[in-house]
Amino acid sequence: MQISQDIKAPVIALHCSGAGANQWRQLGELLDARHALIAPGHYGCDSVGPWSGERAFTLADEAARTVEIIDRQRGKVHLVGHSYGGGALRAALERPHGVASITLYEPLAFHLLKGMGSRGAREFAEILAIAARTAEGVVAGDWRGAARSFVDYWGGQGTWTALRPSVQAMLTHWVPKASLDFRALIHEPTPASTYAKLRIPTLVMRGEHAPAPTRLIAETLPSLMPAAKLIVVLDAGHMGPLTHAQTVNAAIAQHMANGTHARIEFEMCARGSMAAFRSFLRVRSCHERVSRVFRTDGRHGRADRIVCRSGRAVGVKNYFDAQSLATNYAQGPLAAVIVFALVSCIILMGFARELWHSRAHADAFRSPAYCAMFGHAAIALFPLFLSLLR
Repeated sequence: MQISQDIKAPVIALHCSGAGANQWRQLGELLDARHALIAPGHYGCDSVGPWSGERAFTLADEAARTVEIIDRQRGKVHLVGHSYGGGALRAALERPHGVASITLYEPLAFHLLKGMGSRGAREFAEILAIAARTAEGVVAGDWRGAARSFVDYWGGQGTWTALRPSVQAMLTHWVPKASLDFRALIHEPTPASTYAKLRIPTLVMRGEHAPAPTRLIAETLPSLMPAAKLIVVLDAGHMGPLTHAQTVNAAIAQHMANGTHARIEFEMCARGSMAAFRSFLRVRSCHERVSRVFRTDGRHGRADRIVCRSGRAVGVKNYFDAQSLATNYAQGPLAAVIVFALVSCIILMGFARELWHSRAHADAFRSPAYCAMFGHAAIALFPLFLSLLR
């Protein structure tokens, strides 16, 4: 196993709709000098300006500036995205070799819901409803009403009322861009099967109280991406990176620091079976991290946990331990064990053939070759036996 220590790779953090680069201020403070934080704005932000209107707006248009930033770097970057910032996925698809890791909090990959058929029909209808409600308010000129509806859907009822008047004014000015975002996300043409090409260590997070559409999306992505895992932030909703910034940022930093550069190599050579067995014993799966994150609630002094789910596997361990990895035999290591067993069986057949032709049956049980044959048999069957026990 070879591990690359590129701890100074820059971080591109993409904010949610209606927010700005300031969303990631605490993440920048946490990363300190270890990484350069780049937090570009989206169209509709004061720093970028409105969409040109020259043609229909797409997610590729939004991702273009992120792709340009990746191209300007000398090495790889870490991509982080929240909500609409989950468009980082589109940038990763366009520059997979320039991305070291991906961290997404409830990405708005609505096109996946559309492709799920009956399984995602209710969630997709829910998104179409809030998109239509927002667009209707914008067309009618009730921008404030559209912004209120949008904010209360994603943040929960009463969120709009709790905002400062200056923030309400900013969101009212921004909300026409929301309709462009919804349309771009819903009509994104990327097939679900394409995400299998992203063999980049990916952390997907969702809040415990996530809206049904983003809950389903977050739970689906790890099954589409071979090196992705999911953790659930307790007590959080869709706006977890803002309401639970300390917990979410700690998970982001730890994912980049400990889990994103491991590259596992199985060595199958002429000396072969023993080297492969040692590799098997060293393997740590990058797709599944059965983990636990603790955060302290200052009022009650209690520790909450984050449950990590990868595919159908669910478990709890220490997320901050870089070595707390469980082998995901459903997505790779089992195949490696089978290949290893087949190679060992070929070796066993060779030893058996040598013994048969030695004509020394009486002394066969004391021969070194016979002992070696049984040693290889034990080595071949042991990992397969362990995998079946699991």
